[in-house]
Amino acid sequence: MDVPLLLILAINEFKRIPAFFFFSTFTNHRARTPHVLLYLALSGAVSALLSHAQTDLALSFVLETAAFWLIGVAVHKSPLLTAASAALLTTSVMILSNGIMNPIHHILGFVLFRTHRELLPFLGVVVSLASTLLAWFSYRVILDRLRPKSDIPDRYLMVFIVPVLLLLMMEHYFSVYIYGNTVTVSETGGPLPDVGNAQIFLLHALAYSSLFIVLYACRKLSEDYCGRMRLALLEQEVRRQKEYVREAALRHKQTQGFRHDIQWHLMVLNGFLTETKIEQAREYLGKLEGMSRSLSFPCRTGNTVIDTLLGNKLDLLRHNGIRVECAVKIPPSGAIDDFDLCVVFANALDNAAKACAQVRDEKRFIRISGKRKGDFFMFEFENSFSPEVADNGGSGIGLSNIEAVAQKYHGAVSVEKENAVFRLNVLLVIPRGVPDISGETA
Repeated sequence: MDVPLLLILAINEFKRIPAFFFFSTFTNHRARTPHVLLYLALSGAVSALLSHAQTDLALSFVLETAAFWLIGVAVHKSPLLTAASAALLTTSVMILSNGIMNPIHHILGFVLFRTHRELLPFLGVVVSLASTLLAWFSYRVILDRLRPKSDIPDRYLMVFIVPVLLLLMMEHYFSVYIYGNTVTVSETGGPLPDVGNAQIFLLHALAYSSLFIVLYACRKLSEDYCGRMRLALLEQEVRRQKEYVREAALRHKQTQGFRHDIQWHLMVLNGFLTETKIEQAREYLGKLEGMSRSLSFPCRTGNTVIDTLLGNKLDLLRHNGIRVECAVKIPPSGAIDDFDLCVVFANALDNAAKACAQVRDEKRFIRISGKRKGDFFMFEFENSFSPEVADNGGSGIGLSNIEAVAQKYHGAVSVEKENAVFRLNVLLVIPRGVPDISGETA
């Protein structure tokens, strides 16, 4: 076996390594060494099988794709269609990178045959290396620019799979029926350029470009899907916050009514005591205490809307065995919009409750604090979480909503994880001229 052929085989085998790393990254998994070795073993078995059988490129493509798909499903635990689309994309890049070099190989081969025949054996090495570099470049562009931002429904993946299969069928036709079956030589033994290599190269370039166009369309579909999901969640958030505001207004109205009627309740209670009706007085006093408790808040922040929200949520958290500590003072009305405050507190507490659900009962806790320093207001939410559980409440739509509020007030959001404690800090900038809690001007 000559040296150029060995180099070509080595380059083709090396090409599989970046391909596997791309496949793993595209499916949001790490390509660990055992996984790489498993894939190389499977692809080696495929190559050995194909070398002893009379097959064409179609079967080779199917087996290569099946090797990726098998690892995606069995090792990475990816959904069937997700693993299939990633496997199809990986092998498509390899095949299209090879295909786009075929007409270049023939054009350069014809030139070298006339000028430097001694370099012909090494032309295949250069072309194989160029094909590998093109595939690597394609993988990087896809991962950096064209990978969908999130998982999209399986029905959207068909938008990607069908056009790519069409491109691969075209590439298979070119390879087998144009370059694979016909060889034309001149009277001197040299190849004749009967195949329109320039036109074929243009078609290959269009096919290669079409792959990126399809991926771009899939990314836009992903962004559209995420946008619609985010909009639906935000609409749900708006309805929930409006409900909190309505309930806060109702509670405030009930409190005002109770304060207005308290003198009459005291007169009735005084009458019972004057007439020494102790039991009736005790019973009436119990009713007043129950009414007072129903109107009181477990955490007084200075903001009726947030007091109502915390009243609902903290009661539920304590019912679920979560120890809650709250020490917050909200700036006066007008400094921060009530709706924005609801977004911050509701999402932070929902995420914290979700994280605490993964922790043993005796270790569940949530601490809420907030204080003002000059033109800045800092909210801090702390909760226990299980380090073994990947989703600890610090990600997703909830956190993005909080970040949107922080950006509105030119603030920032930071997340810390330490010793099984998750800490969310939200910094908001208070407009100048708004008095603080003590009445001083900021």
